[in-house]
Amino acid sequence: MPIRLRIDRTKVMARLMGARGGVLAALEQTMLREMDRTRNYAIQNRMAHDPGPPGDLLHVRSGRLRQSLFADVRTTGSTVTGILGAGVPYAAVHERGGMVSVPSHERRQTMAWGREISPITVTVRAYSATYPQRAFLRPSLEARRQEIISALGGAVRGFFP
Repeated sequence: MPIRLRIDRTKVMARLMGARGGVLAALEQTMLREMDRTRNYAIQNRMAHDPGPPGDLLHVRSGRLRQSLFADVRTTGSTVTGILGAGVPYAAVHERGGMVSVPSHERRQTMAWGREISPITVTVRAYSATYPQRAFLRPSLEARRQEIISALGGAVRGFFP
């Protein structure tokens, strides 16, 4: 006895199209959560909280870079993109390595040889500094890659039992 299966394409397409908005919303929410977890991973595992020997971890001095890390999500059409970044200009030099040129400028000096002095204005000559690569965002993404993929897969599977 043959078994016949009839699929109404219009009903299948209607269900898929109806789920599209929900799937995108779930993917956006999941992606933002995973990018935020990756941001936290970078802070905890890629930035040294105590001074130590030079290495591939960033040593936290003021905490400004750490505090500037952000996670975001952008959706264009049916593409959901997770964004992990830093809001300070020197983050890119640490992430990729490179040279920074500082132009000649004036600054206010209030300390000399560890002692307070009356404020004076001094001229600082132009100089450049070369920084080694101490990536903190890319290794964090790579370390969490499988967790991110699993979470996104779970978000989609919830719509198609």
